[in-house]
Amino acid sequence: MTAEERISISDQLKREIQNAEGALAYKREKALQFAQRLREVIETIEINCNLQASAEDFEMEANLERRISPEYQGALNYTAAITVLSELKIARQALVNVRLRRSQIAPHL
Repeated sequence: MTAEERISISDQLKREIQNAEGALAYKREKALQFAQRLREVIETIEINCNLQASAEDFEMEANLERRISPEYQGALNYTAAITVLSELKIARQALVNVRLRRSQIAPHL
């Protein structure tokens, strides 16, 4: 293997690692946002559990404040949760695989 080929392979692996790290960072952010939506749903449920029975339960404004916003509907989707976890795992595995390839090739570069 020529020095030029070694440099080319090394550069390619560096780019692959950077891409894999970027993909993992993106998936982590996506998962953190999903978790935040879940926390907000949980908080709304907990608030409602602690409310006392009152005439406010019949008021439109109170109903709007105490309901779960439609934007959080996806947070209650089991399939979406499994997908987020799966995407995280796949991104972590991809990064591990590229790092392993680099470590196996590094002695030969």
